[in-house]
Amino acid sequence: MPPSEITYTTVQTAVVHCLTARRAAFVQDFVPTGAKAIASTGCISYNGPVMNTSRTRSYGHDIISLRLGGWSGRALLSDSRGQEFSAAEWADSLTKPEMLLENSDGILKDDGPACVAVTDLTVANRTLRVVVKRHRPQPGVRSFFRCLRPGRALRNLKTALKLMNFGIPVALPLAAVQNKRGLRATQSIYITEYIDDSTNLYNFAVDRLSGLSPGNLATRTQLARQLAAILAELHKNGFRHRDAKATNFLVSTDSNGRLSVRLVDMDGIKRYLICRRHRRLRCLWQLAASLMSVASVNRTDYLRTFTFYCNLTDVDATERRKLYREIAKLARAKFERKTAETASGD
Repeated sequence: MPPSEITYTTVQTAVVHCLTARRAAFVQDFVPTGAKAIASTGCISYNGPVMNTSRTRSYGHDIISLRLGGWSGRALLSDSRGQEFSAAEWADSLTKPEMLLENSDGILKDDGPACVAVTDLTVANRTLRVVVKRHRPQPGVRSFFRCLRPGRALRNLKTALKLMNFGIPVALPLAAVQNKRGLRATQSIYITEYIDDSTNLYNFAVDRLSGLSPGNLATRTQLARQLAAILAELHKNGFRHRDAKATNFLVSTDSNGRLSVRLVDMDGIKRYLICRRHRRLRCLWQLAASLMSVASVNRTDYLRTFTFYCNLTDVDATERRKLYREIAKLARAKFERKTAETASGD
């Protein structure tokens, strides 16, 4: 139509059609072929009748869609211990998702639009120890265009399930919900299992990687091997991490003293559009830069992790020295910029 005939209603209608198409594509990705019809109607309505509670499977996990008043989202129907939950139980436990952080036991992070806390969540008669991450979108043009996509919590849930499907260890997601006004999400909440006896990699390095005992060397080797494996599997499966700092890796210890490393922040993980070398290197130098202030992490630790990564990704032996120097240079530059910013802020 001529430009003079384009009205606000026309633009609004086009945006709604675009949003509907994006949501349909998201549902198609979330469930296997053949489950599309179930996914579109398979939800439970809060303060309303149960329409359909048939389970759908996504990347090997049973998932239910939820409608909770002004909130909507998805939840897994079992946890890592094999406990199963019904859709009605999830709906009852998430009647007021915004209160999860108000009743938390401790804030892990409160940084602008994002807040992360540990709390107890009661589903039916079972109490789950969980980590809750709330995100409030900031106003602006970018926020308007992002409203055409599923909310951040739902994207994080989908990313976590994808990574688990590829064998990449992450904190198990339990639920993701969002609150919308019109097209715009006012806040989204992502819920994962709390990992017992765990801390982030930065704190672990500060507290545990000191001394020169034989056990300490074994610990360093375990850490290097697992970190390299996570980064290598991300890259081999077409993912990149835009924020691969030490605080986004969780280190836990089991009853036998074995270490496990997991990814805990899904926000920075994206698919490659074009697999360029500098994007692959970014994970390595960002991780190194985030640990440079820790005196107990030495050059051998960096080299050990780099060697494991090269072995797993088949980096040619003739290129490794040059590649290592490039990563070291970028990591040093990042660390110095961060140090300068911190100093100027003080």
